[in-house]
Amino acid sequence: MNIMQGNMFERLDPIDGLSVRPESSPVRQESHQHDDPTSTAARTVLTEDLVPALSLTSNNVDEMFRVFSRYYVGVTRDLFERDLREKDSVILLVDDRRRIRGFTTVRVIDLPSGCGRGRAIFSGDTVVEQSHWGDPALARAFIRLAATTKAQRPDEPLYWFLIVKGHRTYRYLPLFFKRFHPAWNCATSPDIQSLMDRLADDRFGKNYDRNTGIVRFPAPSTRLSEWVAKIPEKDKNRADVRFFLERNPGYRNGDELVCLVEVAESNLKPCARRCFLGNQA
Repeated sequence: MNIMQGNMFERLDPIDGLSVRPESSPVRQESHQHDDPTSTAARTVLTEDLVPALSLTSNNVDEMFRVFSRYYVGVTRDLFERDLREKDSVILLVDDRRRIRGFTTVRVIDLPSGCGRGRAIFSGDTVVEQSHWGDPALARAFIRLAATTKAQRPDEPLYWFLIVKGHRTYRYLPLFFKRFHPAWNCATSPDIQSLMDRLADDRFGKNYDRNTGIVRFPAPSTRLSEWVAKIPEKDKNRADVRFFLERNPGYRNGDELVCLVEVAESNLKPCARRCFLGNQA
């Protein structure tokens, strides 16, 4: 990723894939079946809502599924709703007409037995419409969520546990964090690898391969649409992109790379750290 000058939250280098106010009510549904999400009219600044997953209306879920289906293939409504039911909260990204333009589902979990005290934020389904790639709302929201979660148990470690389908999502890790795993520029310690394996074993069972760090779901599995999975020429020689492709060569088929990062003040890049500290009160 290009390192942006100034505040990284003013604008992000467009990364497709991967915004929080205090908890709010579900977003009002407005029909826009004929909207072109890539049109100039759609390119408004996004705002963020953090809502309990159980408070989403059926219209909210309909809208989320329509957005998700534009960027992923192999997705079914049943699988989508199953992922949603397993999450605590949803970060919704909405435009100036309160239409959903992106979201991520999250669940805060305790570390597995034998791994010590601590928690992890597990990320589920995530998407942002192409017309809003580069908007900082989702990144800003996630860091706020992490800050408030950390503040609840300040003496315990907090991790971000995610499985990564595409190189663009992987590129978020070096943008905001100093150390993350796996990485091309540092080895993963045995303790961290053990924690990654335990989290993935508990969550994905036999679908997780400890030897490769890959989660592979039975076919048919949800995968990125081909136009989203395609790597732009300008990114093919990036160290982070090359590493992702080396570690997850089957990403086009829906394979996902298990990643883990500690969310701590000392591990955040400067602008992310300012946002994090500003939301821990």
